Amino acid sequence: MIAAVGEPLRWRAENVATSHADTPAPVVDASRGPRPRWVRAFEALALALMIPSALACVLMVLQIIVDVAGRTFFHRPLRGTLDMTSDWWMVAMVFLALGYAQMRNEHIRATVVTELMPEAWQRWAEMATVALVALLAIAMAYYGWSAAVDSYAIRESSDNVRTLPLWPFRFLVPLGCLGLAVQCVATIHAAAAGSQRDHEGTLI
Repeated sequence: MIAAVGEPLRWRAENVATSHADTPAPVVDASRGPRPRWVRAFEALALALMIPSALACVLMVLQIIVDVAGRTFFHRPLRGTLDMTSDWWMVAMVFLALGYAQMRNEHIRATVVTELMPEAWQRWAEMATVALVALLAIAMAYYGWSAAVDSYAIRESSDNVRTLPLWPFRFLVPLGCLGLAVQCVATIHAAAAGSQRDHEGTLI
């Protein structure tokens, strides 16, 4: 009786062992090792700059809602809304998010020509294009810093609301451009290594 029961159990165990032995092991691409520490640092910087950018978006929406409600129902708009929207929140939203958008590969690109190239040429075209973007970002950071320093020197404020300072937000321009430049360096490194992010932000 024990032998009769043990025979099917032994047969099942042998089949399970055979099926596991026949299953191929997953292939690991050793050429795509862990990302360098400096790349992870640049990505952390892009995320750190993205957080106040998103916060500026929320604050801008809330301020516009309050302004429209006050104008419509109480005939008292929120003073300084136009200046704060254009010189505070929009500047923070746009420039601080540049590096994060580059990291996620979400900048608008025209790839009509590059898609017709061989894969190797596409990689070189990608690196050359991103290098030009990095140079442009560095130039904008340089001139943006000069403009921000001049704005700080005169304590620039709004023409409509003299007590509304504008100079602190001038420094966000070179900061955001610098974040874009360093993220472009990380993008070039990823393209040279044969891995980059798709439009969903996933490494491929």
